[in-house]
Amino acid sequence: MAKTKNTANVADIVEAAAAVEEPKTAEQELPVVQTAPQTLAQAVRQADVMMHKQEQAIHSKLSQQDRVSVTIAPQYRPYFGDVMAVFLQGLAVYVPVDGHSYKIPKDFAAIVHERLARVNAHLLKCERLSNVQANVESYAGELQLY
Repeated sequence: MAKTKNTANVADIVEAAAAVEEPKTAEQELPVVQTAPQTLAQAVRQADVMMHKQEQAIHSKLSQQDRVSVTIAPQYRPYFGDVMAVFLQGLAVYVPVDGHSYKIPKDFAAIVHERLARVNAHLLKCERLSNVQANVESYAGELQLY
């Protein structure tokens, strides 16, 4: 017979913890689940090691990715603050909102561009809705405000 590693993932640990922490009701008596602390601790350590390896793999993948130039104009400070924090799978990139160009990995740049597009769409919608004199319709639904 082939040997198999005794690995537990996070879902197994959460299920085991949920089984232990369920409250007893008067209608139904739940059996007490006894787990050896040593076994649970080993499972948690294994899950931690696996998550650390996954984080390192993601970090190495992002560090090898092409760098894209990103510029965030100072006019976006009311929306993002002085620095835009971009998080992706547990890793963070902080892009200053000062109008200078910065090179960041392509996946992070896509998130930055998507956020900028969302703010631009909001500003355009506010501009169209605020122009009351031009918002005259001869029939309902004539104007495309957004």
